[in-house]
Amino acid sequence: MKKILLAFLLLFIGITTINAKSIQNYYNLEIEENYYNELCEIYGENYVYFLTKDEFNLIKNNDLSKVEKVIFSDNLPNLSRTLVTHTTNYKTLYLINNNGVITVQLKWKKAPVIRSHDVMGVRFQGVTLNSNVYFKQDYLENGVNKTNTSSTLKKFDNGLGVSFLLSDKTDLESYMTFSIKGTGKVYATYQRAASTVSLSDSTNYTISATGLGSVLQFANNIGNNYDRMNGVNISI
Repeated sequence: MKKILLAFLLLFIGITTINAKSIQNYYNLEIEENYYNELCEIYGENYVYFLTKDEFNLIKNNDLSKVEKVIFSDNLPNLSRTLVTHTTNYKTLYLINNNGVITVQLKWKKAPVIRSHDVMGVRFQGVTLNSNVYFKQDYLENGVNKTNTSSTLKKFDNGLGVSFLLSDKTDLESYMTFSIKGTGKVYATYQRAASTVSLSDSTNYTISATGLGSVLQFANNIGNNYDRMNGVNISI
């Protein structure tokens, strides 16, 4: 009887394994189909398609039912509770907390005219950085989805930021992902260059509650070259 039960168990496991389909992304990462689709609902298809192994390792064991997501809109009052929309005419900023793994995400609704050095930043209140920082800029080129990780990272005790040259392609999305530890708040902002800004000027900032989006405090009036979009925040 034990041999029969064991054989049945092995057969059941084999059938389950066969039926559990996986999807392979850009980096040849195999992700179980249901989990892949759940991630796409949270982050969008492009983010998951270009998910690296190191980034996936941050979230692969997380309970996705506990994910919190804030969407910020300049067309609405200043709101910050989970799942409230906040967007400008040109772009939408998201702040996602996946069990302590934070993703700042910017999606463009219209193609920006000026393409210069934009800055994405976060400020920590009561929490600290607990992993590497991963940045990606996705875009469409000749009908093919591509990604670029080129950026200049600055770290501070109370936050961090990345400066990068906005792509001249279409369907632009930018992401910054990292994990944190502790209890408190994370503030995030995306500042679009409203005029030509050099890489050097785009990195001339500190992290401050009085800065643009309650995050980026630029020196020498450099902040006047950015669109001064409001920020988002989420409690951890």
